[in-house]
Amino acid sequence: MYLPQCIIFSNGAIAYVIVVIGDEYELRIWPDYSNREREKHHWFSHHAVVYSAELDVFKQSFEALLKHIRKEDDYEAKHPKFG
Repeated sequence: MYLPQCIIFSNGAIAYVIVVIGDEYELRIWPDYSNREREKHHWFSHHAVVYSAELDVFKQSFEALLKHIRKEDDYEAKHPKFG
């Protein structure tokens, strides 16, 4: 049995998820992500990315993540914790 690993980007309402299972990955959109009182159908309401606009959200989110990581790396290089 594989347990998926994932990265989730969210705008607070909808989740955009990169799911990795073994050597494969899927891009999924989960419209019920913010619903805190989930029923069974909410847990399985995700669907695959179909439109280029949906894919653009992943691209923009991943670029923002990489920008943040680079910023943290630069800060760490200038202010090492263990030095």
